Amino acid sequence: MSIGAEVAEACSIEATTMAFPITTPGGGGNATATADITLNCSPGVDYDIAMDNGQHPQGQTRNMFDPVLGTYLPYEVYTNAKMTAQWGDRSGINTVSGRSRRGGATVITAYGKIKSTTQTARSGKYSDYVVVTVNF
Repeated sequence: MSIGAEVAEACSIEATTMAFPITTPGGGGNATATADITLNCSPGVDYDIAMDNGQHPQGQTRNMFDPVLGTYLPYEVYTNAKMTAQWGDRSGINTVSGRSRRGGATVITAYGKIKSTTQTARSGKYSDYVVVTVNF
């Protein structure tokens, strides 16, 4: 009797909302926020998590948009708490890579910042949507 099985590599990804606090234009200081990215992969899978520039980029700058006002609010997403490494979509350069562990999800934090120098936007409700992709 012959017996066999094949276990395929698999990954899924989910992300929470990055909700910046209400800011006052010219209020000084950076506005910061975080979001959690939860990765569920088969054990021992090498992964690479990329993030696009959102729906309203201008060059390499991400922007939230207020459709009522028609104005933009620049922001950035980083891979580290010190906010020195921007998160992007160039594998091996500005993505997050690793190997999935056994038993359970991997939670990775994304760090967001609206610089104080860009807080000259008009009062409104700004939003954006970025696509987070896991390659394995």
